[in-house]
Amino acid sequence: MQRPQTEADLKRLLKMAYASAQKGDYQAGLDICDFLIQGRDTEIAGLRERADIKVLMGDIVGAIDDLEAITSGQSREPADLYLLGSLLIQRGLMSDAIAALTRTIEACAETGSEYYLLPSYFLRAYAYLGSGQYERVMADCIRLPDGYRAYVNGAGMWQKEDMAREALKGVT
Repeated sequence: MQRPQTEADLKRLLKMAYASAQKGDYQAGLDICDFLIQGRDTEIAGLRERADIKVLMGDIVGAIDDLEAITSGQSREPADLYLLGSLLIQRGLMSDAIAALTRTIEACAETGSEYYLLPSYFLRAYAYLGSGQYERVMADCIRLPDGYRAYVNGAGMWQKEDMAREALKGVT
C-alpha cells in the first residue's frame, strides 16, 4: 500500500477501509487505518476512521480510546468531541461525557460552527440528569427550543420536556 499523496488518495483509502468494515471484513478496514495512523500527516484521519469502524464492531471502549487520542492533542473538531461525549454516555461515564460535551460547546463557539451546538447541550443535559445535577439539566434545557428531540445511544429518543420533568422530580 502506498502512502497517500493527495487528499483524493486519502479519501479513497478511508472509503476503502469503511467499505471493508461494512462488509464485515473489519480486519482489512483496521489494517488500512493502522497504516494511515503511522503517517504524521494522516494520523488523525486514520484514528477517526478506526474509531468509526470500532463503533461498527461494537468496540465502544476502543472507539473512545481513539477519539481521546485525537482530542487530547491539537484537534478541537466539534465532531470528534461530540462523538466522544455520546460514546461516553453510552458507557455510563457521565462525568467524562459532561467534560467532552462542554469542550464541544466551547469548540463550536471558537470555530463559529453551530452544527453540534444544540445536540451537545441536549446530550450534556442528559449526562447531567444521569449524574444527578438537576439544576444544570434545567440550565441546558433552557437553551433548547421547545419540542427538541434527539436519540441517545443506549436510551432511545428523548425530548427536552421529558428531561426537564425528570430533573424537576429530582429537585423536589
